[in-house]
Amino acid sequence: MPRIFSDAGLDPAVDYPTDELARTLRRPIARQIMRAKTFRLLESRQYVDLYNALVNAVAEELSAWDGTVVAPTPSYSEPQHATVIAGLRICIDLDRVSGTVIASIRCKLNREFPEEGLSIDKELEAGEAGNGWSLPIRNRITGETLDAAQIDWNNGTTMKDTALGWQLSLPGRDFRIFTSGIQEGISGLVETHMIPQGQPFYLTYPQALWPRLEQWATTQCQGFQEIPVVQGLPRGWRIARVESATSDEAVRDKFPSLSFKTGARLRLLGGIRSRPGNNFFQFAPPSVSVSGGTPDVKVYCGNLLLPSSEDGEAFTLPRDLPTESRIPMEAWDPQPVDRLSLFLTGDFSVKRMEPSFYLNTTGTSIPRGTGGPLIAGAYVGGQTCKLSATAAELFEDLAYEMGGMQGFLIGQRPGQISVWPMEKFPTDWIPTWAIKKQGKKLAAIFTGEILGTTPREDTSAAPTRAPTRKEMQDWKEVIWHRRKRITPPREPYQRTLWQQIQETARNVR
Repeated sequence: MPRIFSDAGLDPAVDYPTDELARTLRRPIARQIMRAKTFRLLESRQYVDLYNALVNAVAEELSAWDGTVVAPTPSYSEPQHATVIAGLRICIDLDRVSGTVIASIRCKLNREFPEEGLSIDKELEAGEAGNGWSLPIRNRITGETLDAAQIDWNNGTTMKDTALGWQLSLPGRDFRIFTSGIQEGISGLVETHMIPQGQPFYLTYPQALWPRLEQWATTQCQGFQEIPVVQGLPRGWRIARVESATSDEAVRDKFPSLSFKTGARLRLLGGIRSRPGNNFFQFAPPSVSVSGGTPDVKVYCGNLLLPSSEDGEAFTLPRDLPTESRIPMEAWDPQPVDRLSLFLTGDFSVKRMEPSFYLNTTGTSIPRGTGGPLIAGAYVGGQTCKLSATAAELFEDLAYEMGGMQGFLIGQRPGQISVWPMEKFPTDWIPTWAIKKQGKKLAAIFTGEILGTTPREDTSAAPTRAPTRKEMQDWKEVIWHRRKRITPPREPYQRTLWQQIQETARNVR
């Protein structure tokens, strides 16, 4: 299957409509690999239930694929060469007031992100953003983000990380579909390859295709509204917001990429895996989402009906789930349409082994008990010297990891605000929040834990000076009056903290 996926340019981190995935299985390379009886089933579609079961099984294989492809060799004696296929996605920030779009490109992986990041085509790079996503690809010399609007969206592009032996592909498409990036932990809109049935989305398309698209847009979409954009899209492209798509009958044959997915499928988002597969640590479980199906799909964890998030796109697992045992999950629409099992790993201990030798700070081998620092691998003992970084140094590292930072630094007390990087890092208080500018939007990033403070600790500390009236009003302006422009944190605990500081800002006089 990886050879078929690679030949079709499929992204292992993407859900595809049923018709588009089936079309992939009818390609010539698939005919060479699959059995004749299986290929006839795909061509004839005579047995609908078997046809859907086959395509769903292939979708499961694709979702578990990590992108590795082993090239066939003429003989077993020759070494096999493996490459990794990874997908690129377009992300956009849309400002409807000014009619501008800022388009960037990120990589989404279905495997561990390389520690050294991605080094692309000699001039480009991308660090890790979390949850399998990279930061926007940028020029490593100038630091400027790569403008995705300069790439041919119809034909796509391919990039390479030669050091890793990876191939990064942005497939060409007649249309580009975008949804909110909140569930992925990304502000703005992120590209998806499937219409979210019954939910809002954005559609970008070449103006030349509008005559073939118009019937579907006007009769089978609710709230189809073109948005005037004067800058930021490829030449000849348009963008529209759609409240919901009610049918794909008018486009499924002409444009399979706009067809609905048959049936619903469960997906696990986020979390920290303890082992490969659906194994997660209890302290960092995933959330659950459903792709495909109707808007009325329900998700059960055992016999418990899971509540959906505010945006209806994710389901939160309960806190008291058992560890070291199978946790069954099912999607009903209205009958069971998909199921999976989840395993949580509880507390674990590491048996400590006595090192065979120790080093001092100069790298010289010394016996234990000689005094001074003792180093053995990750273990540091003896009379250690404390090394610490200042909050300013820690924040500069954080700003670099975020791909640059422009915006506001916010303390927990009213009046604690600084404009970064125009103003110096504060010396009389430690920022709890960074409000980062992302195009015309803003994003709230919790910095309390990273900089060595928490809201509770910061509140208990006595301020060194009283804030001015202007500082108080600026603090309220950013947190409260601009709240609708600020994307809140995704993590529930941080989101709660953000709501608390917003409530405090509302009451500032």
